[in-house]
Amino acid sequence: FWFVSAGHGMALITVFAVLVHMVPHLVETYGWSKTSAQAMVAVVTTASVVGQISGGILGDRFSKTKISAACMIGHFSALMLLAFGGAFWIAPAAIIHGLSWGTRGPLMMAIRADFYGRRNFGKIMGYSTVIVMLGPVAGPVIGGVLSDKFGGYTQAFAIIGLATGLGSVLFLLARKPPTPSRAASPSPSELAG
Repeated sequence: FWFVSAGHGMALITVFAVLVHMVPHLVETYGWSKTSAQAMVAVVTTASVVGQISGGILGDRFSKTKISAACMIGHFSALMLLAFGGAFWIAPAAIIHGLSWGTRGPLMMAIRADFYGRRNFGKIMGYSTVIVMLGPVAGPVIGGVLSDKFGGYTQAFAIIGLATGLGSVLFLLARKPPTPSRAASPSPSELAG
């Protein structure tokens, strides 16, 4: 529960930091027009849609936690390209980031469903969402604070990217919990019915 929730939250720090700060980064660092820079947000979103379709298909065939960890490495790679790659690497970074976001997205609920089943899914998602939603709140703030501290977005994206890359370990550590003994054995009423 904690590894999946924290990993999901860390991923959303990255997603929202990029959504908020990519345009100012491209304008201030590379001198792009605002229109051209905003077009990269459309690239991220379009790649995310492609990733959502492929994420669902891949998640039905392979380990959802390993795919999620790979997506975190994808976010890391995209942020390193945004930070250090130069103008040529901006579009590939946007595509990688969008694919990683989209692919990982449908797996987040599917992992929880695989781990916990349907019985208390609403309660599990409710508690998990409290943790996860710290990411969208913190991402833009962290990006802004780091940008102000270092005088640009290069270090901000690099630091957030490193944290996201390390966050891939959370998904690799996540395991389906053992079924509690009271849930594994049928209740007397289930035996009678």
